[in-house]
Amino acid sequence: MNTLLRISFYFLVLLFVGDSICLAQSHYGSYQPAIEGSIDQMYQANSQKPLGGLFAPEFTRTLTLMGGANFLDTGPNVSLESGGDLPGSGFGASSGSALSFAFGRRHNYRLRSEIELALRENDVSVIGPDETLRAYSVMKNFLFDLQTSSRFTPYVGAGLGWSSIELDRPGDAFDNDAGTFSYQAIGGVATKLSRAADLVVEYRFFESTEANLNDDINLGIAYRAHNIFLGLKFEY
Repeated sequence: MNTLLRISFYFLVLLFVGDSICLAQSHYGSYQPAIEGSIDQMYQANSQKPLGGLFAPEFTRTLTLMGGANFLDTGPNVSLESGGDLPGSGFGASSGSALSFAFGRRHNYRLRSEIELALRENDVSVIGPDETLRAYSVMKNFLFDLQTSSRFTPYVGAGLGWSSIELDRPGDAFDNDAGTFSYQAIGGVATKLSRAADLVVEYRFFESTEANLNDDINLGIAYRAHNIFLGLKFEY
């Protein structure tokens, strides 16, 4: 990925980490610490508002950190600019890794929303050997918790956002990356560890529209992947 995109991504990481430490109440609404006794009343009031209190000014905060496996389910569209297939081109991918950081709000006992930064990486063979395919994404996710009488809380969700898809080729002096629209489906289970912390196990299906990574050879990739995540979610 080119220098500007890298700087932008890491700037967003720092921005969201900073937000997780201190939010300006005048901009984000009236934050309510999760230890206060008024939380029950706030959640109940929000649940009676439009969209479950999604735009209500009162909320608690969430912070989710996850890591896991990334399984590619995609194939590139590779051809020469003048037409025809690129000799020797094909596609192979090994299982890879994924990291996710998300900061958000809980609006009521069932509804959460978050902004997520994620990195997915796999060793691949698209044009030649020893290549690496990466996806840097910024997503807005909406999650719905399914209340149970046990310590386990299943949940489902969906997200929309933007991704930068990058193909890192050894010795290649050209940028092979492009930005593209992305979306994902989410399903998982949270296990209560304490009043403020949950262990989460999660599956995600992540997909992007086709990104043209290199105009010279018409290298287009519609990124598609399956993820298994394990992590921690904090509410405060």
